[in-house]
Amino acid sequence: CLKHQNKNACYIHTFSNGGSTVLWGMQQALKQCGNKQLQLKGMVVDSAPGLPALDTGLEFWSMQFPEGWRRTVAKPLLAVPLAVQVGAKRYLNVPRRDRFDRVNEALLHPDYTHVPRLYVYSKTDKLIRHTHVQQCIDRHKNILTHTHT
Repeated sequence: CLKHQNKNACYIHTFSNGGSTVLWGMQQALKQCGNKQLQLKGMVVDSAPGLPALDTGLEFWSMQFPEGWRRTVAKPLLAVPLAVQVGAKRYLNVPRRDRFDRVNEALLHPDYTHVPRLYVYSKTDKLIRHTHVQQCIDRHKNILTHTHT
């Protein structure tokens, strides 16, 4: 799948922000190996990019609990440290360099802006809001040459 092996060009399917973060990590690793890059023929961006939000963060971290516990115990207990963390970062003006930045960096990598891509997302997704994905797609359209939703 590396550039010097054109016959092995590949398609990549990233799932959620985590999958796009893995793509970012692959790009960084290949860069350290002598500026090699993936030879992509197409990209499916599934349920990403999604903006971080307190309510979706609570949903993510509480998913491992049964539904009754999730509403009554897990979410209230998790809400306090997450809210404190968000509030402290805002109060201290900590720059928002987080995984979302890496997701955008991976999806908008200059070597891949010509790669056709398909964004797949849903209005019923509990973790990645469809409105966030659509906002990002609208911004990406100014940079990308082949985008389909």
